[in-house]
Amino acid sequence: MQKKAARRQVTELAKPPNNPTHQPRNDGFRWNISTIGAALNLHRDTVRAKLRTAGIEPDGHVGNSPVYELSRAIPAIYGHEPRAPKR
Repeated sequence: MQKKAARRQVTELAKPPNNPTHQPRNDGFRWNISTIGAALNLHRDTVRAKLRTAGIEPDGHVGNSPVYELSRAIPAIYGHEPRAPKR
Protein backbone atom coordinates (compact mmCIF):
# COMPACT_ATOMS: atom_id res chain seq x y z
CA MET A 1 0.00 0.00 0.00
CA GLN A 2 1.39 3.39 -0.98
CA LYS A 3 1.23 6.36 1.31
CA LYS A 4 0.66 9.79 -0.09
CA ALA A 5 3.36 12.30 0.62
CA ALA A 6 2.25 15.11 2.88
CA ARG A 7 2.35 18.48 1.20
CA ARG A 8 3.13 21.64 3.04
CA GLN A 9 0.96 24.53 2.09
CA VAL A 10 2.68 27.86 2.03
CA THR A 11 0.24 30.66 2.64
CA GLU A 12 2.72 33.55 2.48
CA LEU A 13 5.86 34.20 0.54
CA ALA A 14 8.96 34.24 2.67
CA LYS A 15 10.03 37.81 3.39
CA PRO A 16 13.70 38.69 3.77
CA PRO A 17 14.63 39.61 7.33
CA ASN A 18 14.31 43.24 8.34
CA ASN A 19 18.02 43.78 8.12
CA PRO A 20 19.79 46.81 6.65
CA THR A 21 22.38 44.58 4.97
CA HIS A 22 19.69 43.34 2.56
CA GLN A 23 19.04 46.83 1.24
CA PRO A 24 20.83 47.95 -1.93
CA ARG A 25 24.02 49.91 -1.49
CA ASN A 26 24.80 52.87 -3.70
CA ASP A 27 28.10 53.81 -2.08
CA GLY A 28 30.41 51.44 -3.98
CA PHE A 29 31.35 47.81 -3.77
CA ARG A 30 32.04 46.48 -0.28
CA TRP A 31 33.32 42.90 0.00
CA ASN A 32 34.63 40.77 2.82
CA ILE A 33 38.19 39.43 2.93
CA SER A 34 37.31 35.99 1.54
CA THR A 35 35.50 37.46 -1.48
CA ILE A 36 38.35 39.86 -2.22
CA GLY A 37 40.83 37.00 -1.99
CA ALA A 38 38.79 34.80 -4.32
CA ALA A 39 38.44 37.61 -6.88
CA LEU A 40 42.18 38.41 -6.83
CA ASN A 41 43.33 34.76 -6.56
CA LEU A 42 44.99 35.43 -3.20
CA HIS A 43 44.64 33.60 0.10
CA ARG A 44 42.47 35.44 2.60
CA ASP A 45 45.31 35.50 5.14
CA THR A 46 47.42 37.37 2.57
CA VAL A 47 44.60 39.85 1.93
CA ARG A 48 44.09 40.37 5.67
CA ALA A 49 47.82 40.93 6.26
CA LYS A 50 48.17 43.43 3.41
CA LEU A 51 45.12 45.41 4.54
CA ARG A 52 46.40 45.46 8.10
CA THR A 53 49.88 46.57 6.95
CA ALA A 54 48.36 49.38 4.85
CA GLY A 55 46.23 50.51 7.80
CA ILE A 56 42.92 50.03 5.99
CA GLU A 57 40.00 49.85 8.41
CA PRO A 58 36.70 48.06 7.59
CA ASP A 59 33.98 50.21 6.05
CA GLY A 60 31.27 48.35 7.92
CA HIS A 61 30.08 44.90 8.88
CA VAL A 62 27.69 42.44 7.28
CA GLY A 63 26.74 40.08 10.07
CA ASN A 64 30.01 39.47 11.92
CA SER A 65 32.17 39.89 8.83
CA PRO A 66 34.00 43.16 8.18
CA VAL A 67 33.61 44.53 4.66
CA TYR A 68 36.01 46.76 2.76
CA GLU A 69 35.29 49.18 -0.07
CA LEU A 70 37.08 47.89 -3.15
CA SER A 71 38.29 51.31 -4.29
CA ARG A 72 40.36 51.52 -1.10
CA ALA A 73 41.21 47.86 -0.51
CA ILE A 74 42.56 46.75 -3.89
CA PRO A 75 45.13 49.55 -4.31
CA ALA A 76 46.36 48.89 -0.77
CA ILE A 77 46.74 45.16 -1.48
CA TYR A 78 48.95 45.94 -4.49
CA GLY A 79 50.99 48.58 -2.62
CA HIS A 80 49.46 51.77 -4.04
CA GLU A 81 48.13 54.73 -2.13
CA PRO A 82 44.34 54.34 -1.72
CA ARG A 83 42.18 57.08 -3.19
CA ALA A 84 39.15 58.66 -1.62
CA PRO A 85 35.88 57.15 -2.93
CA LYS A 86 34.00 59.07 -5.63
CA ARG A 87 31.00 61.04 -4.44
